[in-house]
Amino acid sequence: MIAWVASKCCSHLSDADHLGMRRDLLCRCCLLLSTQTVAGFLQICAPHAQSRGLSFSAGDEASRSHGLSLSAGDEAVQFVCSDVDGTLLTRQHAVSERTERTILRAMCVVPFAACTGRGRVGAYTALREVGTRLRQSAAPGVFLNGLIVYGADGELLSDVCLETDVVLEAVAFAASYGVSIVGFSGDRSLCERSCEWTAFLAAANDPDPEVLGPWGGSTGIASKERVNKLLLLASAERIAALRPLLQELL
Repeated sequence: MIAWVASKCCSHLSDADHLGMRRDLLCRCCLLLSTQTVAGFLQICAPHAQSRGLSFSAGDEASRSHGLSLSAGDEAVQFVCSDVDGTLLTRQHAVSERTERTILRAMCVVPFAACTGRGRVGAYTALREVGTRLRQSAAPGVFLNGLIVYGADGELLSDVCLETDVVLEAVAFAASYGVSIVGFSGDRSLCERSCEWTAFLAAANDPDPEVLGPWGGSTGIASKERVNKLLLLASAERIAALRPLLQELL
């Protein structure tokens, strides 16, 4: 049994409860496979689970000793994976002390994995002590919307990159509309130049993008670096207007 915690589970809660995820949310089995991130995680990790120790049963004695009941009916929850932004983090991109304590207790009973659109560094930094524990234990996880997936002991199970021509098309699109663009390459983030929007990423606990100069050309970022994901940065209204145009282009 895999417990998946996502912001959809919190739709009926007050803002205070939503921002500081309640203990019973983590204890329930919320199996939501509607997001690409989780579906990708299950598709890639499920065949590896038994052989790689991704899933193990939390015995009743272990659960009681940590004050948690991780079960769904007669089945013990064997693995917990959770979204990060909007689920574990507040609107200030921080994890509350209550949420942090709950996750740390759960991690004493069952494996826990972050499944997020963020890169691994940004997710673990935002999660504070939880992120430190996950990093130290080489925990499994899904990052960059499923483009990078780690299994047990930090084994890299999937690393999907964008084709160079796709990167250059997106960069040209961003330039034509005067918006910033940042690329994610594994645990790194890359950009042509710093701006207010790259500073915004740092304020949200993501790493400062490395300034590497132009994207194009034989020595440009697109030629030298593997890019998993591109992120266009502008106001919410601006991005909403540009999204269908970029989708039509690509």
